[in-house]
Amino acid sequence: MVPAGETRNILLIEDDEEDAYIVRRGLRHLPFDYHLEVISDAAAALVYLNKCQSEDKLPDLILLDLHMPGMDGFDFLEAIRKHDGLSEIRVVVLTGLDDDESLLRSYESGATSYLAKPQNKYEFQNFIANATEWWVDTSFGGA
Repeated sequence: MVPAGETRNILLIEDDEEDAYIVRRGLRHLPFDYHLEVISDAAAALVYLNKCQSEDKLPDLILLDLHMPGMDGFDFLEAIRKHDGLSEIRVVVLTGLDDDESLLRSYESGATSYLAKPQNKYEFQNFIANATEWWVDTSFGGA
């Protein structure tokens, strides 16, 4: 359980504005305070994480879309897993893909979890809130 009064930092890397909006709405149901940073480009997210690391303000959790222009989610995962200081951040892959190849490649690249996005936006909102709460709670001695 996240200690009362503490804010958790969540980074969403998502290039689809509608999906980012749905995630924002879903996170409003979290039972703890959080700060959400949304970045639509994986390469820009790496720059952001390096800045966060220098300021000792790394996110507690990263929610990552796999398919983006430029650097994709797989390359992003491989990059942070090789980077001292970033390799321990939990990364939950959120994707519209529900195939074994993407699942396997995500875990091989260093994903903490792989979650296929529900097609219904209301299910997606509830799904994201529950998954995020679980992964943040397990980071702090819960579940």
